[in-house]
Amino acid sequence: MVSDKIVDIILRLYWGAEIKGEIMASFDKKINNCARLDWQILINGSISLYYDRAILEEDMQWLKSSGYQLYIFDFHMIKTREGFHKKAKEEFKFPDYYGENISAFSDCLMFDLPIPVDGGVAIVLKGFDEYCRIDGDYAHEILERLDENSRKQMLFGDRFLTLMQIDDKNMLIKEVGQHSIILNLSERQAFSALARAEFENKL
Repeated sequence: MVSDKIVDIILRLYWGAEIKGEIMASFDKKINNCARLDWQILINGSISLYYDRAILEEDMQWLKSSGYQLYIFDFHMIKTREGFHKKAKEEFKFPDYYGENISAFSDCLMFDLPIPVDGGVAIVLKGFDEYCRIDGDYAHEILERLDENSRKQMLFGDRFLTLMQIDDKNMLIKEVGQHSIILNLSERQAFSALARAEFENKL
């Protein structure tokens, strides 16, 4: 059976129009979007880095109030590939045929995950540095597939974000999609203010 998502994608590819009365969630270039959190993230890629859990929670609340569906993965609890795919199937409500491997993960994200047209989807990875230490290559592949899916979804006007929180500020995160993962704006501004204050104190 062909899913509604696949039918929707095929129709958009052929006609590039509104489907079933839905309005695509692209940004309005006639207004200033710079204050929007989703704009701030997507202008730098699709994955935003967090150290501060309180700031992460604030941004999650903004997204939720802006029509985003949030899916939360706590990697303090996820220690294996099997555990990740079990959580993915449960959290995303993937179909029974989900193959529980990275290729099936990509396919089901694209074709079986509904995305609210008036907002988007945000994947939240808490304590992701713990999994990076356990299985670094697979952790990086997860990020690559999330970023790839975001780019594909944007072709159809859908917003797909990833918020990645880590506790280890010294951990180096490899590039994803051939670009660096950028720290969220609030923490960037806080670090800049701190650095400026330290510099002025030395004068």
